[in-house]
Amino acid sequence: MTFAYDWSPPDINRNNRLLTAGARFNEPLPLPIHNTMSLGYVRNTLSSRFLSRGTPSWKTEQGIEFNSLLDVAPMVLLQPVIQYYANVGGGVQRAVVFGFRTQVDF
Repeated sequence: MTFAYDWSPPDINRNNRLLTAGARFNEPLPLPIHNTMSLGYVRNTLSSRFLSRGTPSWKTEQGIEFNSLLDVAPMVLLQPVIQYYANVGGGVQRAVVFGFRTQVDF
């Protein structure tokens, strides 16, 4: 498990409050290969001091990530990931990201 909180004065840094939390589970699937699953959360509060005049206030950005690491071959790791973001850039937009990471060791 992991947890972190970062604060800076609102007149110094645009991202003045950041909270991250996550958990990793080793071997959650009954497979003969090594596997892990991770779940993460991030919350980013933006300082209103950096808004330009006439701009509506920013919303708090939030994101959730789920990924799994699979040892599919003796030298190959595959890590599919899905991420969901709400209030992207402090607005009302939402975003979903799908992808994967690979690692090949020789």
